[in-house]
Amino acid sequence: RRREEEEREEAARERRQQEEQEAEERRQKRAKDEEEAKARRKREEEEERSRKELQAEVDRQRKRQEELEETKRCEAAFWASLPPEEAQRMRAMLQGVVLYRQQLQHCRRVDQEVQDQIVSKEEACKSLRRRCEQADREAALARERESWQGE
Repeated sequence: RRREEEEREEAARERRQQEEQEAEERRQKRAKDEEEAKARRKREEEEERSRKELQAEVDRQRKRQEELEETKRCEAAFWASLPPEEAQRMRAMLQGVVLYRQQLQHCRRVDQEVQDQIVSKEEACKSLRRRCEQADREAALARERESWQGE
């Protein structure tokens, strides 16, 4: 009888261990499933963000294209509204503006080059000035030594 009781207790312990092990496995599976779901949501959010960014860029490009086309239509309407002589004068003025801008850009580049050269030459000049001052000091010291040796 005692033995039967011990066997029942042993069987009950084994069932509890089995149940605990199954519960732990379910908890681990649930944790793994939650982690996978979290990773999937994060991936989906990143994909959605990328899709929205791409769509926004496509929309910006489309809007720029539409604005460009509208500008071309307005320009064509403007030129069509002018008498031929005035359109020719206007084109000549525009060409002058373009040439002026090109010349201005060229002058700015030259100006920057000259400014860079000035900075470079100033640095070289400072270096030479320091060398001359050092040579003057050394010459003065040499003269002083000669006068001491001569006495």
